[in-house]
Amino acid sequence: MKLEQTSLAVLLWATFGGAMLTLVSTPADCLSTTLSALSEFGQQMVDPLSAEDGEAMPFEPSENAMADVDTTLTKARASGKLAMIVLGANWCHDSQGFVAHLNSAEMQDVIARKYEVLLVDVGYLEHGNDIVQRFGQPVVYGTPTVFVVDPNGEAVVNRKSMHQWRAAASISLKDTVDYFEHQANSLESAAEELAKANLKAALHDIDVFEEKQAERIAHAYEILGPLVALPRDERPDNFYDMWEQVRVLRYKLTDDLARLRAIAKRKAAYTEDEIQVDLPQYPAFSWE
Repeated sequence: MKLEQTSLAVLLWATFGGAMLTLVSTPADCLSTTLSALSEFGQQMVDPLSAEDGEAMPFEPSENAMADVDTTLTKARASGKLAMIVLGANWCHDSQGFVAHLNSAEMQDVIARKYEVLLVDVGYLEHGNDIVQRFGQPVVYGTPTVFVVDPNGEAVVNRKSMHQWRAAASISLKDTVDYFEHQANSLESAAEELAKANLKAALHDIDVFEEKQAERIAHAYEILGPLVALPRDERPDNFYDMWEQVRVLRYKLTDDLARLRAIAKRKAAYTEDEIQVDLPQYPAFSWE
């Protein structure tokens, strides 16, 4: 018996990208299309090496990436623009998606008016830490990492929102254009962070906590990087489990750091007393 309409309940627990439980109702004749789309989505979420074979290779190795950063900042100062420094990888689906947006006519117009752009190759997670550390981040938390930098003083304009670009392929072109169109008007002053002793102490405690977790992530990259470089069929069976453990920490840590710093600033606004920081605890990696 052929059913003209079938209700399909799809329970999708996607740990990547923060997707929630989804209930989908679809006609029976759309079932195969729906499942195919979900399969493709799942593959992109699970496999960090989901860039398509034959795609462009926009991230090129450099003999001196830090000198490239210096040159970009110098150009930005001379032109009165912001610097956009993008750390990514050719194997990364989201890095490729971000560059595709950059190459669009809409973003090229924004870039021509407001930005000097530099693409930095992180290789297989072994490069780029010196650059992110220059801009106040202890480790590469994701690819792409996108810094919007005021070249006068090197303040990171988009610090509060920069981590969203690790899911760049899921962000629409319109939202990308809107974001970078308005960054020039959102330069934040960090003066208040040092104005009160209790806030300075609390932020220091959070920074120390971040450094310890970043060391764990950097060590994990030393293990995972060579595995990322292998062909997919040569990676060990537990590769994706290992990758997922690190991904969960990267996402949770950056979210928790933003929350902790915001709480500390709110508390400092109404008290001169010592600010107690409730630091989270994370499970050990399976290989630690």
